[in-house]
Amino acid sequence: MATPDLRAAYRALVAKQAPYTALWAYYEGDHPLVYASSKVRDLFSGRLTRFSVNWCAVVVDALLDRLTLKGFEGQDVDELNDFFTDEAVSIDADEAHRSAAVTGEGFVIVEQRDDGTVDLFENDSRLCHIVYAADNPRRKAWAAKWWGGEDERRYLTLYYPDRFEHYVSAGKAKAVQTVDAFVPAQVPVEANESGVIPVFCFRRSHKRILGELHSIIDLQNAVNKLFADMMVSAEFAAFRQRWVLSNADLSDLLTNPNETWVIPKSDKEMEPTQIGSFDPTDLANFTGALDNLASKIAIVSRTPKQYLLQAGDISGEALLAMEAPLVKKAASYQQSFGATWREIAVYVSALQGKVLDPRAIAPVWADERTIQPVAEADALLKNRSAGIPLLTLLRRDGWSAAEIEQFLDDQEQESAAQATSLAEAALRAARDFERGEA
Repeated sequence: MATPDLRAAYRALVAKQAPYTALWAYYEGDHPLVYASSKVRDLFSGRLTRFSVNWCAVVVDALLDRLTLKGFEGQDVDELNDFFTDEAVSIDADEAHRSAAVTGEGFVIVEQRDDGTVDLFENDSRLCHIVYAADNPRRKAWAAKWWGGEDERRYLTLYYPDRFEHYVSAGKAKAVQTVDAFVPAQVPVEANESGVIPVFCFRRSHKRILGELHSIIDLQNAVNKLFADMMVSAEFAAFRQRWVLSNADLSDLLTNPNETWVIPKSDKEMEPTQIGSFDPTDLANFTGALDNLASKIAIVSRTPKQYLLQAGDISGEALLAMEAPLVKKAASYQQSFGATWREIAVYVSALQGKVLDPRAIAPVWADERTIQPVAEADALLKNRSAGIPLLTLLRRDGWSAAEIEQFLDDQEQESAAQATSLAEAALRAARDFERGEA
């Protein structure tokens, strides 16, 4: 009989499938065409080619471009940074951040093999779930992951601080309809000697699961509907269409390019022949409405408008002002995700036999701001003239401890090289003087 935790894990994982899959579809540009009227939907559904403008990807990617994890700084982090480099953790980091931005959750699982090596890999948010303690929403009570095996059966593991419980479906994964389809695996329980649940979640908030797309999907649907209407109008009504009223036989008239119409004259007893044309549809009405929706998406998602709208030449200061909301949002994500990366770093180091103080290390992120070299240099010179030490300015500018240390070493080497050059020049001048060549 399934345990309460197993039942809760099954319900949570099943509940994620449809909404998370839909969110990924929106990010990847696979959008349904949504109609305002059910009658229109029934009339045109399946008859028109779908058109979409994928601004969901723009909103997510604009944020991800400013969430680049470079490593860690602090005490005794050299081995940790080597692990992150050797295992290409930056790739898993990017995917976990992408998942969190799209669905609201990103997951990383850390495992230790029998030979002692450590594996870190990102997991699809549809496959993982974490339950937090009722008395402490930051403490993990247990976690779950399921996946399909090569034998076409579905596997499910529950992670606890003291053990791992393993389950497998009795039949094929496609036949799993209830939690009762799971039975204990061949090795039902495995001891967790680390005392840590090795499933780590990236979320912007502990109170609710909310990604970047939840607030703009309705606007994206409106964009796609308008764009589809514009394409249909461009095909059927954007060109001038002519009409003819005549009692003569017009069956031989053709509408091919460069075709000349020869219309017989009407008899005197009949109505005169009339020729006219319908006004073409002005597509600017659609483009104006699309720009209006793009502006709304930019405001709601705090994405710079120039990412969604055509913009002319923008000055450096204006660009920084327009990107300020996105920069602040990226900084907020860095703070939330940084806490999880610090937790991961401490756990990885512990598996490698080294104890790290989480308060003594910090993740290092690439600068989330758009750098204007001229403005940055001018500000640096003004601050130096005001008496602020150079190292203080470099720290404010986001330089890591390793980068500052490398800067000091390079500066020392440069000074030594300059001193050597001066000494060599003085020696050459003295020899020239002695030879009377000065």
